Amino acid sequence: MTHNKKEVKRLVEGDCEEVLSVFELLIENAPFSVTGWDRNFAITLWNESSEKLFGWRNEEVIGKNLFELQIPEEDRDTVYTKIKEMMVSGKPFENVNRDLTKDGRVLTVQWFNIPLKNTEGAVVGGLSIGIDQTEKIKTEIELRESEEKFRSIYEYTTSLVAILDEKGIFMDSNPSMNKSLGFSPLNKSLFEVYPEEIARMKQDFLEKVIEEEELQIFEDTVDDRIYINTYIPFRVGGKKACLIIATNRTEIVQLNRLLRAIIKINQLIIHERDKFLLLKKACDELAKLQGYRVWIALRKNSDFMEAGKSHEVPTCIKRDFECVRMVFEKGEILGGVEDCPYIQSEEKCYIFPMKFKKEIIGAGVIHSSRIISHQEQESLQTMFCDLAFAIEAIELERQKKIAYKQIEKNIELFAILVDAIRNPISVISGITELELGDRGDISEILLGEVKKIQFVIERLDRGWLESEDIRKFLDRHRHSDADW
Repeated sequence: MTHNKKEVKRLVEGDCEEVLSVFELLIENAPFSVTGWDRNFAITLWNESSEKLFGWRNEEVIGKNLFELQIPEEDRDTVYTKIKEMMVSGKPFENVNRDLTKDGRVLTVQWFNIPLKNTEGAVVGGLSIGIDQTEKIKTEIELRESEEKFRSIYEYTTSLVAILDEKGIFMDSNPSMNKSLGFSPLNKSLFEVYPEEIARMKQDFLEKVIEEEELQIFEDTVDDRIYINTYIPFRVGGKKACLIIATNRTEIVQLNRLLRAIIKINQLIIHERDKFLLLKKACDELAKLQGYRVWIALRKNSDFMEAGKSHEVPTCIKRDFECVRMVFEKGEILGGVEDCPYIQSEEKCYIFPMKFKKEIIGAGVIHSSRIISHQEQESLQTMFCDLAFAIEAIELERQKKIAYKQIEKNIELFAILVDAIRNPISVISGITELELGDRGDISEILLGEVKKIQFVIERLDRGWLESEDIRKFLDRHRHSDADW
């Protein structure tokens, strides 16, 4: 530094041309733009870095108006006011403004502006040193926008988001997390926020993430809500921390569980031949789902009866049929009833019509400790209609069996009746020939009528044989139906 001061003093005290030569060399080789202008803002200086930055060569700009050449029209008044103030005050200033290039691009340049004075101290122009900040400012804007987007997502996402330090202390939490907990967990530990068992599990995953610095994903349940947790390691101020994102997957998980239960019920529909046993098993299968109690009523003439249940607790099927009647009349789901006198605390009542073709043959009643989603309601409605179809198929099968038995009985009676007719006719024919042989006219008449009856009997015999063939066919068909 001492050497530099001595060199500057030497130049100042030395030959003026040598000083000018040194400063000219500095300006031309400066790694940043250096421009000069007079009192009328005509450009007087334009170094090589200015040429590279803005695209105009020195001879293209000398003498041209600084504002008309470089400054976008909409910014000229603002920049002019600031430079004019410097010209009046004689004090340097710094500013950042937009500048035009020869090829039409717009740059953002940071300028250090210095007033130039004559020997009498009057300002005769100015010198501006410019550093291109376009990429830096663009990056800063993008970073700020990115931070704003992240903050917006952080604030408004329905996922629960929090930042924990390596000891499991909450450093931050988003509104969804606060709403889910019912309070802000800021500066609290996991053990102060969650029950012991859940807190221990979360703490173990946190320690694993901090130690291994690898993402961890796991599922847990809090207050009957199912969450998929993602633990992401990162650093805050150089210290290890963990970003937690917990997504509520309760509805999807419950829908999957319901679909698995429906698949089992569909298997029952295929194999079970007793409709009351089928409905009882269906109720039991649905009741395995968390928070479900299930009853089924079937239409009986103009009324209806309880046909299946998972619990003995009285329901509207037994005590008060009004809501069930409403479903029978309208054929629509009655969902989310909260004023049913038979539901337990915080339960809701859902009633589903059991439709076969256009006829409502029954209704399914579910008391649920949680709200059943629209998708779950649609799946349940389809299942109850499948049960209605199965019940009708079982009833049809029952009627077919009764019909088969009646046909068999009729065929047996048919054979007995033919024999019962044939035997007396044989006796009549024999007696007629023995007793009335000498009375040809009467004998001929009686024997003629006997032959007519025998002809009818022969036709009945052939009909019986054909009926027997039909019975065997129906019997085979009945057994094949039983295998279904």
